[in-house]
Amino acid sequence: MHDHTREAAHGPSPAASVVLELTDRIGALIIDATADLVGTEIEISRAGTATRTHSMVRERLTEPHRQYSAVYPSLEAGEYTIWHEDGDSTATITVTAGHVARFVYPQAN
Repeated sequence: MHDHTREAAHGPSPAASVVLELTDRIGALIIDATADLVGTEIEISRAGTATRTHSMVRERLTEPHRQYSAVYPSLEAGEYTIWHEDGDSTATITVTAGHVARFVYPQAN
């Protein structure tokens, strides 16, 4: 299991600083978060596998307002589990080839 402690947060990302790879097999995932989660890594795994990957929540300088998100720019189409920092699964989301899926983290209880 990955340690979800905060790492040194990188500075804000300017608009258009992440290139998404959208193809007939690949989609992307953006997990929207809150400012207090900047520097936190959010793990995901393809459904049915134990292998996880993570992305850091960063401040994104977008118009008309700033956003806070973790971006997974190149994911094989399929179902993905989003993991909460306590180790429990938060949700399952479908990544569709050629599209960007979005999820709000954390989910309200």
